[in-house]
Amino acid sequence: MNRLQNNHAPADSHNWSRTNLTRKYDVLVVDDYPDTLLVVKRFLEDAGLTCCAVESGQKSLEQIHQGNIPRLVLLDIMMPDISGYGVLKTIRKTFPATDLPVIMFTGRTDVESLVKSYQTGANDYIIKPFSKDELIARVQCHLDLQKAHETFQKNLMLQKGLLQQKQKEADARLDAREQKREKLRYQINPHFVFTSLASMRG
Repeated sequence: MNRLQNNHAPADSHNWSRTNLTRKYDVLVVDDYPDTLLVVKRFLEDAGLTCCAVESGQKSLEQIHQGNIPRLVLLDIMMPDISGYGVLKTIRKTFPATDLPVIMFTGRTDVESLVKSYQTGANDYIIKPFSKDELIARVQCHLDLQKAHETFQKNLMLQKGLLQQKQKEADARLDAREQKREKLRYQINPHFVFTSLASMRG
């Protein structure tokens, strides 16, 4: 069946923000075949993952634009409204591969599609038909990698915060020593000594 492929996202209007990023569910599944969506959704839920399934590239972008951000996207390439490449390009304008992994899943087996997927920003590529075990293994692998990256970033920020705190404390100690030094300088000033002696003599 011939399907219209549009490699350009609609989407300069999607002004997303990564600030205070909150994940609503694990996987967003995007495919224009309802049967595929049902099967993949069942596979994922059987593995204990939460997911949302949509039938078009436009709906997937709307989901994310509305703040329903997943941990991972399973994205078909050939869709009638916006191709998977177009969706991926739009996602990558805001979310790098470490923040929002995208796995392309498609019936296309040509090398060109594989290469284009990775060049556009995909994390992985699964060829249909695939087994339940393969799907879950790949999805879980990228979820684990994402979690490890998030942990690394949190630890990095914590370490940066500790270093900044130590620097503030060091600066405070330096300021205190400088103030003490200035006070001693003032106290040994001849005018200060003379005034003090005069005051003591009454």
